[in-house]
Amino acid sequence: MITIRPATVRDYCYIAANLRASDREEIFCQLPDDVDARAVGQLSYEGSVPEWRFAAWYRKRPAAAFGFQWLNAVTLLAWAWGNRDFNRCAPRIGRHILGLKDEAAARGVRRIEARALSTHHRAAGWMCKLGAVPVAELKNHGRNGESFTLFEWLL
Repeated sequence: MITIRPATVRDYCYIAANLRASDREEIFCQLPDDVDARAVGQLSYEGSVPEWRFAAWYRKRPAAAFGFQWLNAVTLLAWAWGNRDFNRCAPRIGRHILGLKDEAAARGVRRIEARALSTHHRAAGWMCKLGAVPVAELKNHGRNGESFTLFEWLL
């Protein structure tokens, strides 16, 4: 059974230390070389809106981290990453995220953005299934020139 819980920093650090390869590649190509998994978990936790940071649990362990960060007064950045069980959790995470759109709109949010490494096809497909629209290619967004795709939901 998959459950969605308010996240703890420990959840995020555990998940970051056990990332699936595609998420590890996507995350770490955007960060300086000296950033480790613990820092990814800590920074993701601290940078997220407190009431919108979650962990999906599968088989009594945290399997996926997801949440929202403010980009400006009307725009949120959505993000999600996980371990090898992420795909099992993705449908439940997707329903949870979509269920938060009205709450976000009530708080003045008009736009939610997400970014995916251009080679991370599962992430792009999942966002499109959730109604996100690809709006731009972000060339040279990664440390080694990796391209990303910018997705948006308009509320």
